[in-house]
Amino acid sequence: MKEKMNCKMANRISIIDYLKSKGYFPAFIKGNDYWYNSPFKSEKKPSFHVNIVLNRWYNFQDGTGSTLIDLVVRLENCNEKEALKLLSNGIFSFHQPVKSTTQQNERIIIKEVKDLSNKYLIEFLKKRKVTLDLGRKYCKEVYYEVDGRTYYAVGFMNNSGGFELRSAFWQGACKPKDITLINNNSQYLCVFEGFFDFLSYLEITKIPEDKFDYLILNSNSNIKEAIKYLINYKEVFFFLDNDDSGDDTFSLVLKVGVNCTDCSGIYEGMKDVNDYLVEVHDNQPQWFIDQFLHLIKFGVLKEERNNNKDRNRGISR
Repeated sequence: MKEKMNCKMANRISIIDYLKSKGYFPAFIKGNDYWYNSPFKSEKKPSFHVNIVLNRWYNFQDGTGSTLIDLVVRLENCNEKEALKLLSNGIFSFHQPVKSTTQQNERIIIKEVKDLSNKYLIEFLKKRKVTLDLGRKYCKEVYYEVDGRTYYAVGFMNNSGGFELRSAFWQGACKPKDITLINNNSQYLCVFEGFFDFLSYLEITKIPEDKFDYLILNSNSNIKEAIKYLINYKEVFFFLDNDDSGDDTFSLVLKVGVNCTDCSGIYEGMKDVNDYLVEVHDNQPQWFIDQFLHLIKFGVLKEERNNNKDRNRGISR
């Protein structure tokens, strides 16, 4: 029996493949970016953009952009249920994640950094269910140049002064690449792969921020750099993506002897904390908090047991 398509499955379908089936082909391709003449309105200069890293579209004519489902609803003038039916009847390939090219990141030149005020970036935060107050506290509005063209994005600064850059239609980073450590002088640390997961955690839990320190890897490849900080904490709580990379990263931390707890089971079935916030949290507002409080208790008890073992070893000597 064929599995019924849902929004999560549908949004894994390649937007490029869907547009091709509708007779739309890119006017030009630049790296991970596909540029089309808008399917919504006649134009001479391509303003409709698809990023194959994110599998997301953005229409510069009116500042809109989102997932494949939203595109089908708009193009077909139908509702979400009808869009799912149309997609389930088509033959499409599924989007395979593509890594943003290092060469592109190396060409980024930061032009201006200021407080968040751009309406499109504010709308982007809203779609990710991050409040503007929280976004302004931890992020900036960054204008950057690539190959002579200026763009803007939500920027999150790392320890070395580089920025992680995110918008509705692109994600990348400017050098130097590094972790971000937020020090509140706590004995306990929460670790996240990306800054939207960190912001989502704050939105969900509402736990006083100074109860923990926070470390955002900004890429799992930075885990070796992070270990020198992790070993200094009584307990480290990991909120990594539910994928092979997240599993491998946590396994590496276990091997080096960090006192740590894997919290990814809280949002099992979701890719990451932000996916949980966007798709599930409104229907289960207390679940994440209750499960995390349980893991905090587990972590503290684990630490106490280890301390008792150490004391007993001392007595036996």
